Amino acid sequence: MNGIMAIDLVIDAPDLQSPTQRLNTAVLLGMGWLSWAYFSFPFVELCGWFLNIHICSVWVDLSGGYASLRHLLGIYALTIVGWLAVWGLWSLYRDARLARRSRETTASAPLVDLATLCEDFGVEPERVAQCRTSHVTTVHFDGDGRIIGMEAL
Repeated sequence: MNGIMAIDLVIDAPDLQSPTQRLNTAVLLGMGWLSWAYFSFPFVELCGWFLNIHICSVWVDLSGGYASLRHLLGIYALTIVGWLAVWGLWSLYRDARLARRSRETTASAPLVDLATLCEDFGVEPERVAQCRTSHVTTVHFDGDGRIIGMEAL
C-alpha cells in the first residue's frame, strides 16, 4: 500500500441510528447537495455561454444578461469567502478550546497503574502489553459493558 495505512471506522453501525438521526442526516445531505448546485449553476451557465452552448445562452438571457450574471457571481464569491472565513475562525476557536480542555484534563486526571487497571477490568497485564504494541486492537464487550476479549492484530 505504499506506506499508507488504511484506517477502519471505529464504529460502523448506521443501523443503530434512530429514525430521527437518519432523517437529520438525509436532510443535511440534501441541503449540502442543493447548495452546491445553487452555487455552481451560474458558473456552469457562464462557462456554457462562453462555449456557445445554446441552452446556456437561453439561461443567461433568462438571468438578466451577462452583467447581471457577473454581479450574481460576485455575490456568490463573497458569500463563499465569508462562509470560509467563518468556518476557519470557528475551527481555530474549537481547536484552541479542545487544546485547553486537553491540558486541563491531563493535569487533573489521576494516574492509575497498569495492575489496578487490569484488575478492575479483568484483563491480564500480558494481554494489555501485547495490545499496546499492536497497530490495531479490537476489544469485545458483553451486554453489561464488561470486557470479554481483546484481539491484537
